[in-house]
Amino acid sequence: MEYRITPLDEQSWRIEEYDEHNSAYFYLLTGTDRALLLDTGFGTVDVRGIVNSLTDLPLTVVNSHGHFDHIGANYQFETVWLHPADEALYRLHRSRLPHPMTEQLRFLGEGDTFALGGRTLEVIEAPGHSLGSLCLLDVERRRLFTADTCCKADVLLCLEYCGTVSQYAATIRKLQGLRDRFDITWPSHHTVPVDNSILDQFAHAADLLLRGEDLGQPYPTPFGTFTRLAYGDIGIVYKDGVLDRK
Repeated sequence: MEYRITPLDEQSWRIEEYDEHNSAYFYLLTGTDRALLLDTGFGTVDVRGIVNSLTDLPLTVVNSHGHFDHIGANYQFETVWLHPADEALYRLHRSRLPHPMTEQLRFLGEGDTFALGGRTLEVIEAPGHSLGSLCLLDVERRRLFTADTCCKADVLLCLEYCGTVSQYAATIRKLQGLRDRFDITWPSHHTVPVDNSILDQFAHAADLLLRGEDLGQPYPTPFGTFTRLAYGDIGIVYKDGVLDRK
């Protein structure tokens, strides 16, 4: 795979790892004292070298969740932060990657912060796509890094260790309630950046499912055939057992 680096500002970079079939973004964010790397991609490029070419500040590595396309280059770092609810998912996907696990896991949760020096990143728990998914709020810059929680595309509630539609709907409502703290969202795939009104589309689609007004249609994916509800610019792809309607 290849990579490209896109500056967001003088202290922020979006790094894309891609080939003709796949793409994932990870983000390097710096302050005056420290740097933070959100996710490490598929693991096919020298992420440590890319980071070193952009900053020499002490580095913290955080995983937004435990899927393989977000943790692939973790082996290039000594310590990685993760939500504890994704530890089982992380170890499952990590075992499928070619490099042995040498990194140490550390755990974080709702409201934890990383002070980078003039820049604060706050952890927002966001269960749904996985049980331990999280977003990072870039407090001073009013940006929300949403990983796979609300791309301008489908959210997948059909993979191993995913949450329920109710859990996902609660996450979206929580993010809507924080909307006075951010102006734009930066996801890990597809269109970037994304206006925070994308939350309203996900909220409405989840409500349609939970009320049973529209349950979607069968939808084949590389991981199996599931059900997809399409709505506006987005969709919710879910499997049996996660549509927990009352």
